[in-house]
Amino acid sequence: MTEFYELGVPIADAEGMTSLTASLIDACKKSPYVEFIELRAKVTQSGRVDIIVIDAGDSTIRRNNSGKIKRKERFAITVDPQSRIPVVFRALRKDFPTMAHMYYAEPGEPKALCLYNVSWSTVERQWTPERFIQRMFWWLRESSELRLHREDQPLEPLFFQSNYELILPANINDVFEKAGLTLSIELVSNEHDRQNILKASVIKKAVRSELGAAKFQCVELLSNPIECDSMSSFPGTLGELSDKLGNDGFHEKLFEAIYNLIPEKGLPAKHPGDERLLFLNYIPRMQNGKLKRHDVIGYVLDKSLFELADDLNVIFFLNHESRWYRTQPVNNNLADLASSENNWKSFRLFPVEVRTCLDSDTARNVSGIEADGASFYGILAGVGALGGQLAQIWTREAWGNWCFVDPDNLNPHNLARHVGYDHMLGWSKVEVLLSLTREIYPSHKAHNALQCSITENNQELSKALENASILIDVTASYSVPRELSLREDVPRVVSLFLTPSGNCCVLLMEDSNRRLRAAEIEAQYYRAILNSEWGEHHLTHHQGDLWVGGGCRDISVRLADDRLHLHAGILAKQLRRRVGSHEAQASIWHVDEVTDAVFNYEIVLYPAIKVEQGDWTIVYDDGLINKIRAARANALPSETGGVLLGITDTKTHTLTLVDSLPAPNDSTASPTHFIRGKDGLSDTISTVYKRTSGIVDYIGDWHSHPDGYGARPSHDDNQLIKHLAETMSQDGVPALMLIVSATEISFTVM
Repeated sequence: MTEFYELGVPIADAEGMTSLTASLIDACKKSPYVEFIELRAKVTQSGRVDIIVIDAGDSTIRRNNSGKIKRKERFAITVDPQSRIPVVFRALRKDFPTMAHMYYAEPGEPKALCLYNVSWSTVERQWTPERFIQRMFWWLRESSELRLHREDQPLEPLFFQSNYELILPANINDVFEKAGLTLSIELVSNEHDRQNILKASVIKKAVRSELGAAKFQCVELLSNPIECDSMSSFPGTLGELSDKLGNDGFHEKLFEAIYNLIPEKGLPAKHPGDERLLFLNYIPRMQNGKLKRHDVIGYVLDKSLFELADDLNVIFFLNHESRWYRTQPVNNNLADLASSENNWKSFRLFPVEVRTCLDSDTARNVSGIEADGASFYGILAGVGALGGQLAQIWTREAWGNWCFVDPDNLNPHNLARHVGYDHMLGWSKVEVLLSLTREIYPSHKAHNALQCSITENNQELSKALENASILIDVTASYSVPRELSLREDVPRVVSLFLTPSGNCCVLLMEDSNRRLRAAEIEAQYYRAILNSEWGEHHLTHHQGDLWVGGGCRDISVRLADDRLHLHAGILAKQLRRRVGSHEAQASIWHVDEVTDAVFNYEIVLYPAIKVEQGDWTIVYDDGLINKIRAARANALPSETGGVLLGITDTKTHTLTLVDSLPAPNDSTASPTHFIRGKDGLSDTISTVYKRTSGIVDYIGDWHSHPDGYGARPSHDDNQLIKHLAETMSQDGVPALMLIVSATEISFTVM
């Protein structure tokens, strides 16, 4: 004979019934698959709860289904407007099967079926009684065929819903796999009519004894493996937990665990029962005979540590000291003391909703990042405003393990854009980032930090560079990528920066083999600025001798934090997406100042060549030579020429060619000669200088030789370069002449 739960008492009339209850009864009566039985009610501390008893079933429930749900079942719809979930669907059959997606129900109460996988605040805006009944039958159909889970969905936690929530550390497995470790439990939230939120951290057992009394003490229990794909019924008492765990000698293990929680110095006689007990059950979960994962299930005992210890005879009282001490075992055999049955089996348990902090794999999965390629060691040079944001983004995504390198300290003006806080003022910026990123995922391997310049001669830095696979330069200093370009002991270099206006961000990335170096990419970036419409105001508001990211280090630059976040997000994602490519890349993202629309510009990069001329190294690329050759071909049979634009680095004696200008209008040319004019040239060069923020300037001339002639300078060419050299010597820099013929090019530096 089928037995049913009876909730509350029958209600003869509709007096006191809520409008919500009335609408549900009306919907039940209208449904051809629902039979309204009666209305009942019970009174709780928060007020009256209406109980609508129904019989429900339709032809979609298959006989002898896998879920063991009958084609017609008796249910109760409880209506409590004061509850967080005002409408709950309950199975009244006492042997109704335990299924996935159930709320916790008090012992002796009918099972509460969880119809929705989102919060009530989300459901209620589209909720109607009719839709509730539809959802009810959907749940029954899917549960009867065990289809509430997709194929790729993880196993259902054993127990569901609670007034307690426990947040476990990502390295929780260490407690059960490594000796000498335990959990420290801290109550982080205890608001009225809400969950008590607890947070655990892994500590050494010796440390716990030093911490002294805590609000909660933890007891760790190991369970036998369980093969199932849904949750089990909740053990309502400590005795039921003992039966469910299936462990022999549970009483002895419990006694030993409680014994070890009692401090050696004892408990005071006054208020000894403040500490609560949290039981954590570590369960190997099997699926088709294979270990799928480990679950940690939690229970809060409705007794204090003192009360359970007293019942187990773990403690005794010394009158003259007015303290409770641990019972002294004979020959250190605790099992001899654990023979008392007493009342502990009847002590009530409450479920704990357990959540686990993110580990690296889960963090990447949540972020939509593939694990392949995400575990590498990199250098992040410059952790100012932009670098700090990038560090936090990549840490949250568990993308890379980083060494932060920066010589600066956190100053007051930095707080307008930096990730640091007021109490960190005066700290080194690398220590600020170490502290903040360590708090994101404490169980992850911590980043490293060096307070120095990335170009400094430092043994620790040299070791970090040797181990790194990539170096992200966010220093906002043009000297850094140039110096790194000359070194063979650094990994692939990527420069990331904002333009001073805050409207653009830039990515310049070497190829994986470093055939095209950062300084060579920089030159081609400037050529793109000079020859693109977007480049006209690209470097507007440049400040001082900092590279184009001057705004990140100078308080005089006006740049809002929201704009910084926008660019940091773009650069963080784009680098992560592009770094798998072995090719060199140069990209610009421009944000419209009014609409915030983002426009991307890709720069085509060309191989670079170096030639030595006396004390000077000349650096140029195929893109520039192709441009000059095209100008020569268009001018044939006459010679032609123009101006060379570039960067003169007197420290390294390097002349880097950036671009060329065509012949001014007043130039003269024939098949046997070319004389460059001056018309408008001064203004054009001034525009170049301004457009590149003083980086690119005039460095010399170029001209062509006709077909049938090589690129060696003629007598007139030698006279010309001497004249150019005299002019350039006034600034203490050399002059460069480039000659291009049909088959070769030549350089002269003087």
